[in-house]
Amino acid sequence: MSYGLVDLDELILKCRSEEARGHIAEAVASYRGGAYRAAIVSTWIGICFDIISKFRELALAGDKAAEQKVEELERIRKSHDPSAALGFEKKLLVVARDTLELISPLEFDDLLRVQEDRNRCAHPSLSAEGEFFAPPAELARLHIYSAVNHLLQHEPAQGKFALDRLIPQVQFDYFPTKTDGAYEVLVAGPLARARESLVRNYIVILLKDLMKKGQQAELQSRCMAALSATRRIHPALSERFLRENLSSIMNRVEDNDLAEAVDQLRHIEDSWSFLDAAQRTRISTWAENLPRRDFFHIEFLLFYKAIERQLLKRISRADFETLASGAYIWMPEEVLERVLQLYRAAPNFDVANQIADFLKLYISDMTDDAVVNIVNSAAGNHEVRASFRFPELLNRLRASQKLTPGIVGDALKRHGLVDFLTAGEE
Repeated sequence: MSYGLVDLDELILKCRSEEARGHIAEAVASYRGGAYRAAIVSTWIGICFDIISKFRELALAGDKAAEQKVEELERIRKSHDPSAALGFEKKLLVVARDTLELISPLEFDDLLRVQEDRNRCAHPSLSAEGEFFAPPAELARLHIYSAVNHLLQHEPAQGKFALDRLIPQVQFDYFPTKTDGAYEVLVAGPLARARESLVRNYIVILLKDLMKKGQQAELQSRCMAALSATRRIHPALSERFLRENLSSIMNRVEDNDLAEAVDQLRHIEDSWSFLDAAQRTRISTWAENLPRRDFFHIEFLLFYKAIERQLLKRISRADFETLASGAYIWMPEEVLERVLQLYRAAPNFDVANQIADFLKLYISDMTDDAVVNIVNSAAGNHEVRASFRFPELLNRLRASQKLTPGIVGDALKRHGLVDFLTAGEE
């Protein structure tokens, strides 16, 4: 495999600011003229000016740590103290790494070599007596590349301060709740050129907000949109951090709160693949034994295909009290089938009446097949047929605009239940 050299003119154009571009252009001109020491010195000067410029940008945006550094620099400038200025310069890379997270630890190591070699180029006293430091062309070129690639091409808000800017955005009521809108917002900000640490911390915060007990639905929608947009901007990093962090976050969710958390999992693409074996087993077991208190969530949980089989098992053995324990926005077909199964087997009038009252609430979710099953239940079970609520249920079905006209009368005639026909059906 062969690797081509990065074009030096391209590196100049990558520089974000005119000032940085000027210093790197000077470094490149020195390099091409064979003045490799001058190239390294110019590169280091460009690094210093770029970091200081980013301190000022962040200070204007409200970053307190950056404000302190700008104030310190102004005091040094006004006092005309060369030793203080030299000390400030020596700490620049450390501050950029640790305080403002403008560079990563690995990038710090590369830029530190630029600083060390600049000292060897500009201060002969640092070399051994009689030695003359003559950097090779490759070293000068490498330093120019490191300066641009690690620092000069990037915006300043990429570390802690960037995270402080991103978090309130999602809290804002008008942050988009759809992925496309969230992408347009986030790609125009610091997340577009984010450090790995920023992507990781942002994803972890979004996940925690999503899984938080009692979280507002609107905020969850905004968090989910932000998470999906982040995955679009940084797909590889996002997948890695989801795999590293999703299980530990789910592990902190109490069993009583699993329903809401799993309901959020279904919105995260490929979430099941990001969970470890322990969490998969936990969620699968919970789904197969879904507590009565969580049963009303089942209409949404069934969309999570990873646990659909376990949920269907739970429905197949649920009693009527469990099925009717909560209000459904819409009744899943599988739940309706189980209710009708219990209706056909109603042991007495009271149970038949209870189930009929429950079914009346969900007429709009029924199909023609459900009507046939209800009539079948009456034909095969005297307790249903003779219950007070059965005629009321038939009238509700007749009034439904969703069902095929005449479906109730046709089903009654097929089973010989002529006593329940209305005048228009005979």
